Formats: sequence, C-alpha cells, structure tokens
Amino acid sequence: MKQCPHCNSEILDDSIYCDRCGQRLMACADCGAFVRGKFCRNCGSKNIIDALEYEQRQKTVPEPEPEPITDVPTQERHTATLTSADGSITLQIDDSAEYIIGRKSPQFGKQLAGCARMSRTHAVINWDDKEKRWLLTDLASAHGTMINDYKLESETPYYLNDDSTVTFANYEFNFADSGSERNSGVDYNDPESCKKAAIQGDVKAMVNLGSSYIYGFNGVDADKEEAVKWLKKAVDLGDTEAYRFLGRVYSDSDDPEFYDFDEALKWYQKGAEMDDGNCMVNIGYLYLSDENETEACKWFRKAMHAGNGLGAYNLALMYYDGSGVDKDEDKAIRIMRKASELGESLADDWLETNT
Repeated sequence: MKQCPHCNSEILDDSIYCDRCGQRLMACADCGAFVRGKFCRNCGSKNIIDALEYEQRQKTVPEPEPEPITDVPTQERHTATLTSADGSITLQIDDSAEYIIGRKSPQFGKQLAGCARMSRTHAVINWDDKEKRWLLTDLASAHGTMINDYKLESETPYYLNDDSTVTFANYEFNFADSGSERNSGVDYNDPESCKKAAIQGDVKAMVNLGSSYIYGFNGVDADKEEAVKWLKKAVDLGDTEAYRFLGRVYSDSDDPEFYDFDEALKWYQKGAEMDDGNCMVNIGYLYLSDENETEACKWFRKAMHAGNGLGAYNLALMYYDGSGVDKDEDKAIRIMRKASELGESLADDWLETNT
C-alpha cells in the first residue's frame, strides 16, 4: 500500500488516481518517486510529471540491448625453443616464467633425466621484458654452459640470440627465438634503419652501425666513441665479429686519442679466444706494425690452423721473405697452396706469378 500525497489516504501500489479524492498522482520523471509538491523530495528534481505519463514512458522505453561480448585482446607472448643437436629433445619456453635447465628441472626434468653430465639445476632461461631479449644464466653448474663455444661465467646473465648454439656440459642445443622475424625488413646499409634495429637488440645491426662509425661509411660521419658504444653492446651479446671491429677502433686510427696497441690487442685476443681467425690475423698485423715479426708469424700460423686463408697467405710471405722465420721458399709455396685451398684469392694470384 502507498499514501496519496493529496489526502493522505492509503491506496493500492498500482494506483494512478486516488480512490478517495480522485486526484491524479504525480511522479518524478527522473527517479519515479510520487511527488506532492513542486519538486521531488527523493532526488531534488523539479522534473515532475503525471504518474500515468510516467508509467507510459516506462512501458515505451525499450530495454537496453546487452552489449556484445567481444574477444579480449590477448597479450603477445614471446616464445622460443631449445632443440638438441640430434633432434631428440625439444624444450618449449615462453615469457611467463623462468625455466630451469637440468636433470631436476620442474619443467624439463623428465626430458633431461638421461643427460648424466648435466647438473640437476644447470642453468636458467628467462625473458627480459625491459630489453626484449632472452637471458641465459649458468647456475654454478659442474661442467659449465657455453653460447657459441664461449664459456659463461657462473651466476652472470648473458643474452641469447636466435640460432645460437647453447651447450650445457657436453649437450648441444640450438636456440630458436620465435620473434626473430621482427627485424627481417632491416636495411643494414641505411643508418636510420640500422639504428632502429640495433636499439631493438639486433646484433648484426649493432655491428654494422659500429663498423660504419669507425671509418665514416654508409652515410654516417666517423665517430670512434659511437663505434665503441655499439660494438661493446654487440660484445655483451657474445658477437665475435664485434671484437674484431673493436680492435680496429684502436689499431687503425691516426687519432692519438684512440690509437692504443694494448687496447687493440686486448679486443683481438678476446676474439681469438673464441676461434675467430680474422682476429688472429689482425693480431699478426698489429705485431708487424710494432716490428715484432716473430710474434706476427706465430699469430698468422694460429690463424691458418683455425682455417683462415689470409693467415696462411701472410705466413707464406713471411717464409718466402725470411721475416720472423728462417727463409724457406719451398715451405712458403706449400703454405701458399694451403692458403689457396682455404679460398684465399691473393694466394691464387701469388702462385700464378711465382710458380
């Protein structure tokens, strides 16, 4: 029951007129409350209408249609795989967690249980959302972890690149980053395109950009500091070519601020430790510039044994001239033929002229 605002009689809830006084009942158009005066005491509105009109409005106003349920956009997932060299083991990872690699791994323990030399918790892989790169950290394993034959320091995170070779103890895996196509359209000869890709973590772009800054190639001015900045970033990602160019920053410079024999030797040796034959050749050139022919011969020989044709070519010239070694023309020719077999075109030209 409700009360008529005019005569205070009790009336039925669905009444529009008072059964006793016959007065039309008024209503607030905003909140629907029955009104006795010029404004609604319930909500304060002055939008007062006839109760019947209010009722009719309510019947004619259509019910709002429910909003269609749309698909909630899913956040892009970063995924990668580690596949053993023989293809028998494939480990799937994504950016949602840290993944332990080892015989007691909560994620991969069953798959790696037979890898006897692998530690129980050998290493951990996780996604670095700030740098948008994968990180690999050796967990003080007994037999070590390597990326592309470079041994990692324990408890130190290293960035993983697409198509890297990762070795846990003596078990070799290929690392494949599903997001590696993100820089597929990079023009490595264009400085702007290259810089954008380098900022996104493209190691090849870092090396190209750094090497361009050394000599002022590809539309940029020579800037040794910029060269060092980008090449050191590539070095942090384990790129061996970056060591070679860092050595050149300090060995091929006429600027006394940057020419530094010891600094050049340091970077070339880091590359040589990773079996980069070109770095070995450059160490040979460095010693030649320092008039140390004996050391130069030693490094050209190391480069030759690493399969570098230019190293063999230079060693053959040293034997032919008797520089740093006893002169031996027959041996020089044999080594020059070895250089030719290793694909060094300079050796082909020399042999054609001298034999």
